[in-house]
Amino acid sequence: MYFYGVCLEKRQHSFVKAESLCYKGWQCMYGNNVEKDESKAFEYYQKGSCLWDGESLFWTGFCYANGIAIEKDE
Repeated sequence: MYFYGVCLEKRQHSFVKAESLCYKGWQCMYGNNVEKDESKAFEYYQKGSCLWDGESLFWTGFCYANGIAIEKDE
């Protein structure tokens, strides 16, 4: 299906992927059903941010602001 020349199926797929990346990041951040690994969580958040997922962008900023898995941004 196309809307203004944009394939909605492909776009919807990228949103689902971004949300799952953010969820995997959250799991790694808090050790929910996986081993706790903040640097891996940060990587998942960054990958979701590259797909413009709002929640991933928030958590990436949260990591920068609090120095989680990266040098604290002052």
